[in-house]
Amino acid sequence: MKPLGFWPFLHQARFFLVLREIIHRNFPLLTTLNITLYKLKHHLFFLIILLFIGCKNKTELTMERGIQYYEWDMIEKAVLEFKHVIHSLDDESNKTDYSNIKLLSRAHYNLAVVYAKKNWYEYAADEARKAFELFPTNENRKLLELIQTKLLKKTGTKPGAIDSTSR
Repeated sequence: MKPLGFWPFLHQARFFLVLREIIHRNFPLLTTLNITLYKLKHHLFFLIILLFIGCKNKTELTMERGIQYYEWDMIEKAVLEFKHVIHSLDDESNKTDYSNIKLLSRAHYNLAVVYAKKNWYEYAADEARKAFELFPTNENRKLLELIQTKLLKKTGTKPGAIDSTSR
């Protein structure tokens, strides 16, 4: 494998300098308290970035938190976050907005992945099916088929398969 050299470090250092400047301009209290970025823990830093820059609303922030918990292998907390997104978007008034439908489908998709990681294939298949019904993309269909294959190997039964001829 070829070593990366100095350039990735330079790119990362430039990112932190720009980010430090943004924070010092927009949050003068941090400047007066003389809090520097290198003192913040790595994961706390990214959560702050997501809070102020990356997300539009509370539900999207909850989704990002769930993804981060999953990446940190905190599966139970990830499940709680994804379920919170599902319950907050599940009422009928939120199902008319395209972005909410897409976010709800993504929450079901992520929950299916988490359940599959725990080898809970019945629950994973149910969540993957809901994701596919809300937003029928190729990615959602592939996940559903993969989980159904795993479930078939585990139990020998296949729950209600999707029918590609009925579309």
